[in-house]
Amino acid sequence: MSEPHEPPPPAPQKRPKRHVRAIYSDPGEYAEALPGDAEVQPLVAGSFLASVEYVRIPGLTIRWGRASMPRDIRIRRADDDRLRFLHYAAVKAPALWNGQPFTTEHVMVAPASQPAEVILRHAGVEQWAVLTLEREDFLDNYRRQTHSAFDETDERQRLLRPRKAPRARLSRLLKTVQMYARANAPLFQHPVTAMSLANEVLTAIISAINSAHSRPEPPVSPSQNYVAVNEAIASMLRDPACPLRMSSLCDELAVSVRRLEYAFQDIYGMSPGQYSRRIRASLARKRLQEGSPQTATVTEIAMAYGFWHLGRFSAIYRELFHENPSETLRRP
Repeated sequence: MSEPHEPPPPAPQKRPKRHVRAIYSDPGEYAEALPGDAEVQPLVAGSFLASVEYVRIPGLTIRWGRASMPRDIRIRRADDDRLRFLHYAAVKAPALWNGQPFTTEHVMVAPASQPAEVILRHAGVEQWAVLTLEREDFLDNYRRQTHSAFDETDERQRLLRPRKAPRARLSRLLKTVQMYARANAPLFQHPVTAMSLANEVLTAIISAINSAHSRPEPPVSPSQNYVAVNEAIASMLRDPACPLRMSSLCDELAVSVRRLEYAFQDIYGMSPGQYSRRIRASLARKRLQEGSPQTATVTEIAMAYGFWHLGRFSAIYRELFHENPSETLRRP
C-alpha cells in the first residue's frame, strides 16, 4: 500500500506590483495610457515613441511620461470628479494648455471633469508628471495647510507659476518616488510609509501652488513663535511614531505652514518635518537597540516609523548618533 502523498508546499506569493511601465509606438495606444478620456492627434507626419509609468499611493495616482515627438499632439481630457496636477520636468519649447504657454516653470491643477487641450509644438523629448488627486482630500488639505480655500472655478488657479524653491523641491521628490517605484520598493506595501509618502507629496504640491500667489504674512513676536513651536512639539509627542501631517498640525494650531516653518527655523534652525523625523529616528534607535539581526532588519524598523526614504533615514541617524543603523542593530 503506497503512502499518501503530502500536499506540495504553497508557492511563495509575489509582492503585488504597484508600478506599471509600458512603451508605445502608436499614438492611439499612448492615448489610452493617459489619465482620463484622452485623444492624441498627430498634426504632422513623423515617428512616435513614448513611455508611460504609474504608481498608486493612498489618495493619489502618479503618472510619469516621456516622449519623443517630432510632431504636434493634442490631448483632450474629460474624466471623473478628481483633480489633475500637471508638472513638466523637461520640454524643448513652450506647450500650450488651453491656449496659454506652459513651460517647466509652470504647474497646472484643474478638475479632471473639465476638458483641456494641450498642444506640444516641438521636435524633441519631453517629460511630464501627472498626479490624480482625490478632490475632497486635496481641498481639505489645502484649507488646513494654507488657511484659505482653493477656488476651482477661478481660471487664475488653473495655470500657475510657483516659486523656484518649492517647484524644485516637488520635482526632486517626484524623481525620488519614481526611482523607488521602478525598484518596486516595499515602502508602497507598508501602510505607514505609503501614507507618509502620500502626505509628503501632497504637502509639496500645495506648497508649490500656494507659492504662486501667496502674500507675505505679518511679523510675529518671539513669544508667539515659542507658543506655536511648543504646541506643535506637544502634538508630535502625543503620537511620536506617526509621520507628521502638516495640514492637520497647522489646522490644530490655527497657523499657516509658512508661519510654523518660520517659527521652527527661528528657534531650532530646522523645519517641523525635520524635528518630527528626529523624534522618529530616536524611537527607531530604541527598537534597533532592543532587536537583533536574526529577528529584525533596518528597513522594517525604519518603515515602521514612517521613513519611506531609507537613504534619508540613514543620513539622519548618522547625524544624530554618529553610527549607521546597521551597527546599532548588530551591537549585542
